[in-house]
Amino acid sequence: MPRRPTPAKKTAAELFEEARELRRRGAVDAATGVYRSLQRAFPESQEARLSYALLGRLFLERKQAEQALVQFDNYLARPGAVAEDALAGRAVAFEHLNRRADEAAAWKTLLSRYPQSIYAGQARSRIRELGLDPAP
Repeated sequence: MPRRPTPAKKTAAELFEEARELRRRGAVDAATGVYRSLQRAFPESQEARLSYALLGRLFLERKQAEQALVQFDNYLARPGAVAEDALAGRAVAFEHLNRRADEAAAWKTLLSRYPQSIYAGQARSRIRELGLDPAP
């Protein structure tokens, strides 16, 4: 009996693109699975690193704050180009989890690293709502 050829292993870039396309089509569960496969198969790749921030956003959109927080923390362990977005996502995840002190600390971290951030207004507003002095 002839052996069937095994399918070629996908590259990190191919997995990333597959997840992006699935997400674009609204297949969020499938995209989540592909992002997780990417993270397992190519943990040191640029695509896997970026996938942590993107998957964090997906989890936030689905009101899965604990899972979002894990993804953002993984991204921020070695931040890159979207660190500002990951910090904001982290703060929002803490808000959804009603972890007020952690949320305030996350917003303050964002403001200290990115004082001109597109999230600065939101950060200051939330810090005020939490009853803390707004960061400059």
